[in-house]
Amino acid sequence: MLSEFSSAKLGRYQSIKRVSAGKIVDIAHYDDAPRGIRSLVIEASDGERMGFDPTKQPGIFARYTPVVGDRLVVYEDGYASISPAAAFESGYLPEAVPAAAPPSSGTGQLNTEHPAAADVGSGL
Repeated sequence: MLSEFSSAKLGRYQSIKRVSAGKIVDIAHYDDAPRGIRSLVIEASDGERMGFDPTKQPGIFARYTPVVGDRLVVYEDGYASISPAAAFESGYLPEAVPAAAPPSSGTGQLNTEHPAAADVGSGL
């Protein structure tokens, strides 16, 4: 028989991941787009604003629909996800590297074939 779930019984971990991230500063909504979102406007570390097309990362909104202020997070292997602002800010600190530096081992490109992209909506 299974006992009742308690997060207090789980092991504790500290993240050591390096990510690239930008603040979502605007969202373009259209009825024909996934979750009604056609594009995100992301603010880079140097203040430049860039457009992000969520259709290039299938399933990116499967768990969460972003709002202005959240972060687009790109992992070293190119996998992208959305992080609520409070969760991101409590889990990451800026690195002391030049703003133009890419992730240490990443390509700077999204990995649309990352295995987790297929699992995002699977309920796992």
